[in-house]
Amino acid sequence: MIKRHQRSRMQDITKILSAQSDGVRNSPLISAFGEETSVRPRVDFDRLVPARVRSFETYVPSQPDADLCRLYGVDRLHRLNNNENPLGPPPAAREVIRSFDPQALSVYPNGDCRQLRVRLADLWHVDHDQIIVGNGVNEVISLIIKAFCETADNIVTADRTFAVAEWIAGFSGIET
Repeated sequence: MIKRHQRSRMQDITKILSAQSDGVRNSPLISAFGEETSVRPRVDFDRLVPARVRSFETYVPSQPDADLCRLYGVDRLHRLNNNENPLGPPPAAREVIRSFDPQALSVYPNGDCRQLRVRLADLWHVDHDQIIVGNGVNEVISLIIKAFCETADNIVTADRTFAVAEWIAGFSGIET
């Protein structure tokens, strides 16, 4: 059942989306009273965004590589914090990439990655239903938190570690 404040926020979002989707900047809009108006609705983001999300610290990304190279007087950065491999893909991976059929790139991949999970299950001697595959670690962390945590639960993270777990937990109403 949708609560009253959720319904109000959904109605506000619907109004904003319909106003933005008209595609013409100066076209008339229909007011809440059914009258034509050229005044764009003011968006009250405080009503749309939950308080716990508004309280998050703003993410400040690091400076671009070129700026950091100049700052530190180096020609190249090795960004280990971004899970980048300074050596590039290993030779076996390069060969697979070279042999990949370009036509296969136009086909959307299977969402549950069943074939991959079956092969990994065979390799690790587990059932394929015990393997989770995601589009990067962010998605896997998100799936785990959504599956195992409830609002008002707590998770423990280490200081100066990958911040995504804390962000996803915060968005989900879970304390860190």
